Amino acid sequence: MLREHVAQFWLLLGLAAFRQGSAGLGGLSDSETVLRRFYDVHRDAGTGPLLNPFPLDLSRRSRRAHAHHNPMDGWRPERVGRYRPSLPRRIPRSIPEAWFNKLFAALPSNRDRPLVAFWICTGVRASELIGMRQRDVDPGQQLISVVRKGSRAVQQVPASADAFVWLRLCQQEVQGQVARGRTQPVWWTRRDPVRPLTYHGAHRMFERVNASLGADWTCPIWWGRPSPTSRPRRSPRSSRQGRDTRTTGTCS
Repeated sequence: MLREHVAQFWLLLGLAAFRQGSAGLGGLSDSETVLRRFYDVHRDAGTGPLLNPFPLDLSRRSRRAHAHHNPMDGWRPERVGRYRPSLPRRIPRSIPEAWFNKLFAALPSNRDRPLVAFWICTGVRASELIGMRQRDVDPGQQLISVVRKGSRAVQQVPASADAFVWLRLCQQEVQGQVARGRTQPVWWTRRDPVRPLTYHGAHRMFERVNASLGADWTCPIWWGRPSPTSRPRRSPRSSRQGRDTRTTGTCS
């Protein structure tokens, strides 16, 4: 395969990816990595061309990316492949303050309000928050404990005082209707038969709220999780010394 043919082929793929936006460019970047590694394997095995038609960038063909990087310095953008596109930096998705207030006011029950309040002020994953047990709530220290998705480790996360107030109202309403105990779930369904709230049930609740508002904030809230970094916590004790509550990163 001649380099001219590869350049023309990659130009056609680039035009198709450009029409799809940033998602298409991401797929194009992945394709470049796959093709380059594919020809590297066959070159080493002696079953392909001697020259990789998708080579590394000329400025760093003889060294690895970020070689001898000083950990005290920032990361410089270094091109990996000659045909690898430069991906634009995405702006984190977030909900405007006014729209969030409307969405919170539209929540139909005191079960949904603490659920959203804890999610906003802690930034934990939805599945981690829904999996909480009664023993994981510590109003005195303004902490909740969640089981992390990857490591399955239990981690304490600070939360705002308002979230605990909403949770207390929720517990007062369901008193005598749900099982009590340290190992019992925190979140329950509102319809009979009463059972522990599931991930899909909570997601459906957001869909109903959005339908009532004529909005479509379900995906930014549920999947993006940008709000803990863009919406400040109003409780003075929730910003503890040296403790970062943004433990799961941004959307991705």
